[in-house]
Amino acid sequence: MVAKVITIAHNYQHPIVHQIVRQNNGIIGGTTGICRAGRELCGKNNRTAVVCSVAFMIEDFITSSNGTVKALTPVARIKNGEYYTPRCPMIKEQKISRATLKPKVIEDAAKKYPDAPIGVNINNCVAIKSREEISFIFNATKAIHVLEKIAKSKESDVAVLVGNTNVNLYVKKIIEPKFPDFKIVSVPDDLQCPPHLQIALGDIILPWEDAVSKYGKENVGVVAHAENDLYLTDWILNAGGQISGSGGMFSTIKNSEKQAFIVATEEGLPERIRNEIPGKTIMSPNVLCPNMKFIGRENGWWVKNAIKLAKNGEEVAGRLIVKNSTYPYYEFEYVGGGKVIEKGDNNLILGPCEIVVDPKFIDGAAKSLETLFQ
Repeated sequence: MVAKVITIAHNYQHPIVHQIVRQNNGIIGGTTGICRAGRELCGKNNRTAVVCSVAFMIEDFITSSNGTVKALTPVARIKNGEYYTPRCPMIKEQKISRATLKPKVIEDAAKKYPDAPIGVNINNCVAIKSREEISFIFNATKAIHVLEKIAKSKESDVAVLVGNTNVNLYVKKIIEPKFPDFKIVSVPDDLQCPPHLQIALGDIILPWEDAVSKYGKENVGVVAHAENDLYLTDWILNAGGQISGSGGMFSTIKNSEKQAFIVATEEGLPERIRNEIPGKTIMSPNVLCPNMKFIGRENGWWVKNAIKLAKNGEEVAGRLIVKNSTYPYYEFEYVGGGKVIEKGDNNLILGPCEIVVDPKFIDGAAKSLETLFQ
């Protein structure tokens, strides 16, 4: 029986990838939206998803489906035998990374704060999310919701946030003034999203001033991701703007009557808004995530090839299996179907590849991911 194929793309993908997904009646959304798609497909037989995103989002999709949906990445680069791209640089150390999250950070935090709930940012490998020390998974919006409940209940006077430093500090800034006796510990000290760090305050203020002079202050909005530097999110909040994930930013603009928006995040989202919400003036700093954009290369051919292979029930080029509880997490198995696109010394690009999550990680990670939907 030929599998039913679902196409999914993250908001930060290349516009041509979004176009292909629309043509196939697929799903475009943020990380939580990708998890939600996995939940909705859980238990439905004979489904294959072509997921255009960085790897941890595909892991979350698989986990949310309880491992019942086969998931493909259209293309993968294997470097020195290790799964290299497309992966978030906060997980897989690359040239532009400042740091990556090591499991020891969680172990040390659990020892230092044995009674504290520990949350881990969604931008992490499923092997991290499945650890027994983890109480919840969060993005900035969900962290505020969860921590308010913890602080009000007084079940603990401290909580630990593990993940992107800017997200943690933003949440800390919102929560601690409301609950002076409640402390948020952020670890590690220097885990950042490289593309969001490229956005400077001038990239927001100058278009804001131009838009206000043209449309009036009441008709201009600003939305931004919490992974931006804190001085930038401070200015945006003071200007009446919104901090949220990519899905929240899209919804805000779609439902707003304001004429113009400055969108301070990776360029895939502003491009999607321009295509799907005509009539709005959208300004953005034009920063790109090379890991997200990797999939859209070759004019989207890799994505089209993956969809075609999945629809025909053909064998994949390789399997990328989350098997290890510590870095590098993945083990690569060459299968032999699909296409070998490039082969050189210590460098192999091939696709599509199936992403597989070892069942030992799914139950723990699925429990933690549930907090996203509460």
